[in-house]
Order: sequence, then C-alpha cells, then structure tokens
Amino acid sequence: MTEHLFTPQNRSVDGVTSIALDDANVYFASAGSIHRITFADGAETTFFAATAPFPIVRSIVVDSTNAYWIQQDDAIVKMPLSGGPVTRLFEWGPFALFPTSIAQQGSDLFVADSGGGYSWSDDGQISGRGSILKLSTVAPGTPEVLAASLPFPTSIAVAADGVYFGGGQIQQSVRKWAPVQRVGSNHAVAMSTPRPSCPT
Repeated sequence: MTEHLFTPQNRSVDGVTSIALDDANVYFASAGSIHRITFADGAETTFFAATAPFPIVRSIVVDSTNAYWIQQDDAIVKMPLSGGPVTRLFEWGPFALFPTSIAQQGSDLFVADSGGGYSWSDDGQISGRGSILKLSTVAPGTPEVLAASLPFPTSIAVAADGVYFGGGQIQQSVRKWAPVQRVGSNHAVAMSTPRPSCPT
C-alpha cells in the first residue's frame, strides 16, 4: 500500500533527488531547494532555497537538530531544522573528487565519493578512484578514509555493524565496510558482486 503525500504546485519543485526523515517530517531535495512535509497535516514548506550560483542538492540527511547535504560544488553544508544560516562544514578540495551520497550516525557523517572515474584492467577487472569517508560534525577536519580505490560508489547507508555502499551501472554490487580486530584494521567486502561485462 502506498500513500500519496505531496504533489508540487509550483516550479520550485523539479523532481525529487533525495529524501530524509525525522520524527515529524519528511524532507526532500529538488534541484537547488529542500522542502519539508509534516506528517501531521501534509503541509509543505520550502526549508531551503538556493541562490545563484545554483548549488544542486545531491543528497540529504537530518538528525535531531540539523539538516546536512552535499551540494553540486562538492561541499557539505548544514542548516538548523529550526531555521537559520547555512554553514559550510567541508570544502572537499583534495579529499574527494565527486561525493554523491551521505549517511549519518550520531555525530558522524559517512560519504560515498564516486571518484569521478574508473578503469578496466586487461583481465576485465574494474579499479576506481572512489572512497568511503567519515567526517565529524562536532570537530570538522580532515576526513577519515574508511575504504579507497573503489569503483564508483554512489550510494551509502550506515548501521551498527558497518557501512554499506553500492555502485551504479559501472559496479553493480552492494559492499560493506566494517572494522576488524586484526592487523590491517579495516576492510570492505562484497556482499553481492555480479561481474559486469568488459567493453570490447
């Protein structure tokens, strides 16, 4: 069973690119804006509207006090759910090439960085420049790289036992990163990895 929540009545809504929830609302990103719908009455309001240059919102998460999202200029920003200024938390620069998806747990953000590219080896294996990053919202600084050299990770979710991430058409798989209690400390394992066809 599905329930219809909202139909846009204005041009400020142009498709839905990302959705996040708190206890009372659903937030959705549409191009350069974020909208909020209350569960109680279905009322829709514009939570955030970008000004030029047009920073498209790629992915959004919320906690009890703030919304966090990735902008088209590869920055992660935050804004209080109660309203207020937008604060730029991270300027990617050398840390990431093309962050596409964000997840949140406690005071940490987890980001899938697609890396912006990939390559094929002679035996048909894919290698990439993608990575999974962990960032603190309390003490922003240099991100921690949890996994690197990944082939185009584009989506991410986090649970108590690890970080789950997946790729798109290039690497059609779901993988899990988890800390391990041995030398080497961290690893990422494939949960389902259909091998893609090598282009001729």
